[in-house]
Amino acid sequence: MPLRKPILFLLCLMLGIPLAAAAADAAPDPLLGSWSGSLHDGADSRPFGLRFVTGKGPVPDMLWTLPEANIRDYGPYPMRLQGGWYNQAVDDHYVLKLRLTDDNAQITGVLYFDGHVLPFELTRGALPPPLPVNREGREATPACVINCPTKAIH
Repeated sequence: MPLRKPILFLLCLMLGIPLAAAAADAAPDPLLGSWSGSLHDGADSRPFGLRFVTGKGPVPDMLWTLPEANIRDYGPYPMRLQGGWYNQAVDDHYVLKLRLTDDNAQITGVLYFDGHVLPFELTRGALPPPLPVNREGREATPACVINCPTKAIH
């Protein structure tokens, strides 16, 4: 019986070393975390952000934020890596395609929706804050401003 404890100890030690070495070699995915920057629509630019979280697949899941459209943490979307580009693994009304720079310092990409192609550049950092809420109320404006029909609606 005295020999049993050292053998169990050696067996655990031999099995544990390769597992610990493999765990130490596995670096976190460089996409994980929050990224912030600008989304461009012609000459206009708007605050935009992406957040990557650990998902079920080999590539992190993505959530995106566009304060001007009142969108915060839209997602999560499973992502896939193809030819150096990250794409959504599922179809949606919005499509994002992005690439991480070789030094892992910047994300460049494009947001596609309703025929719009909006490029963006992001660096690691906090997501853009939501827009302040107008608590004073707003004056109603007509939906039709020019070339409105003159027929009254009853």
